[in-house]
Amino acid sequence: MLVVFRILLSAGITTSVGLRLCAALSAAVLVVLAFSIGGLAGGRLSALVAGVLAATAGASPFIEGFTLSGELIASVLASAAVLAFAWHEKTDRLDWLIVAGVAAGGAWMVKQSFFDAALAIAICLWGSWRRAGVLALAVAAPILAGVLGSGDPAAWYRDVIGYGLHASGGEVLGQRLTNFDSSLAPAAKALLPAAILAVLGWRHAPRLNRLWLVLALLGVLSGGNFHQHYYLQLVVPLSVVAACLAVSVRLRAALVGVAAVAAVAVAIPLWGDTDSAQARAIWPADRHLESDGAVARYVSQHTTPSQRIYVLWAAADIYYLADRRPMSGYLWLRNVQSIKGAVAGIRNQLAAGRAALVVVEQPAAAADPSGRTRAVLDRRYRRVATIERVPIYRLRGSPR
Repeated sequence: MLVVFRILLSAGITTSVGLRLCAALSAAVLVVLAFSIGGLAGGRLSALVAGVLAATAGASPFIEGFTLSGELIASVLASAAVLAFAWHEKTDRLDWLIVAGVAAGGAWMVKQSFFDAALAIAICLWGSWRRAGVLALAVAAPILAGVLGSGDPAAWYRDVIGYGLHASGGEVLGQRLTNFDSSLAPAAKALLPAAILAVLGWRHAPRLNRLWLVLALLGVLSGGNFHQHYYLQLVVPLSVVAACLAVSVRLRAALVGVAAVAAVAVAIPLWGDTDSAQARAIWPADRHLESDGAVARYVSQHTTPSQRIYVLWAAADIYYLADRRPMSGYLWLRNVQSIKGAVAGIRNQLAAGRAALVVVEQPAAAADPSGRTRAVLDRRYRRVATIERVPIYRLRGSPR
């Protein structure tokens, strides 16, 4: 994912509009991939069904997130892998199998819960050991490139694998269950119509597509803390299985039309809402989204572009909205909690006065229960404002 964003930044795409256009383009590619997989599975009508469902369910504001997320990028790669393997099964060409493996490995590198495509293809190749070996090498290629490109395989393991294990670990099971419960309603608003049709089309779907859907569901369940955009992983697998519904042409068109209209209809009330109202409706558990705009405006007005800020511990959008560089490279709470040395490094940077302003979105104890970060904050910074209940601190000795 970092590679994708660095490519976009190097191409001069740095505005929210530009990044959202890239997200829209990625979503369009995803619809085309769903259309193509559906077509290989069941012909032209199945292609149209898969494309329509992917376009409506995948564009739902309740899971889409309005951004170029890792889940969207990984979905494109996973879908490309499944399509390439379907072409390999149809033509028996080895190059399609290699493309499938590289794309599947790339999807896993973007988001570690996206093991679905690689495992689905591997299961389909069970017993064909020569082709399975080719697949394994192709899947390993982007992973190996990432490990070697990091320059520090041990750090790569801690930051990637360690982060994933921490997010899925038992020590946060209670919080994950709470998040899962709160995510079900918005996920249902986006995916329930397609899911109902997928149940009806299950018996007639190709084995590859059914395996992909099951493994994608396992990926969502095991891969994190159930933020709504994680459910993007299910959009294309559900759509291509639903496309195999074995009923008359007219009935299938009617059912798909109802499903598409339902996915759009639940979003209509959001269209006229304010940004804060939309945030409350879509992300009820992320209250900081309602205040981030006001906080970012304060930060941009009270710092210069050359100064760095820090959001304790996480609300990465503030950096972007305020157009200010972060003091630390760790932008999410889970990274700070799981990566060895992250908390100590941030504490040392705060002690050195590296941040002109500190925005306290979560209590210091959320990632550092020892109290040492809180003590550093109180010693080196002074509270200068509270914006919509968010405390903001300025480095002591610096002008207002």
